[in-house]
Amino acid sequence: MAGTARYAPPKPKQHWMRRPFFKFGLPFMLTVIGGSFWLRDFAQLRYTFRTKRTVTKEEMEKMIGMPMSGKKMDPHEELKKMEKEVETDYQMIRGPRPYEDGADTMTIIKAIKEQRQKERAEKRARQTAAESEAEAEAAAAAAAAVQTTP
Repeated sequence: MAGTARYAPPKPKQHWMRRPFFKFGLPFMLTVIGGSFWLRDFAQLRYTFRTKRTVTKEEMEKMIGMPMSGKKMDPHEELKKMEKEVETDYQMIRGPRPYEDGADTMTIIKAIKEQRQKERAEKRARQTAAESEAEAEAAAAAAAAVQTTP
């Protein structure tokens, strides 16, 4: 039998890869079935949080122990309030480098702290003076009211 080729069975890897079911169908089915198990966890969230209820305003007030204002917050107004609170009298100071001594910077910082303490003390003194003036005026007005009543 010269000239006739002997039949050689295909190699296992080549045999399975040539079949369309194993090349396209099996991966598709695994994706669909595996995806359903994977999505089950995400679908469970809907049922988990369905029993949760929202908290009313009155319940929240009881929980935190203080009344909540019904006023809506305006971001622009809040920004203006925050800008008023920020100190604008700051001074930019270059910090010392690792190879520098840093004594100059520390003396500048101490001087600034002392200056701020003096300013705060003066402000407190002015406030107490204004308060004492207001109290004196109120006392004088009360004394005048007592004298005018028969």
